[in-house]
Amino acid sequence: MKSIVICFVIITSSCSHQPGESTKQFEQEIIKTDLSMSELAVKEGFINSLYKFADKDFVKLNEGNNPVIGKKAFKELYKDKPGPKTLT
Repeated sequence: MKSIVICFVIITSSCSHQPGESTKQFEQEIIKTDLSMSELAVKEGFINSLYKFADKDFVKLNEGNNPVIGKKAFKELYKDKPGPKTLT
């Protein structure tokens, strides 16, 4: 019985994660990156900004169409379209 209680305590304590410094640091990094991408979108358009910030293997879902897979395919499909310069 004692081992069951110990296992229960270990399992429940591992499930209650408190945000630590690393979590807050990652949150700030995401916010900073989002703001940088938005600023670039104002200057160069959303498509160009997305291209510059995206991973080489990213997937862009397209409503009603097949997804675009990878930066090369994305760049080819949107090469003549800078995209909107404001985001809502």
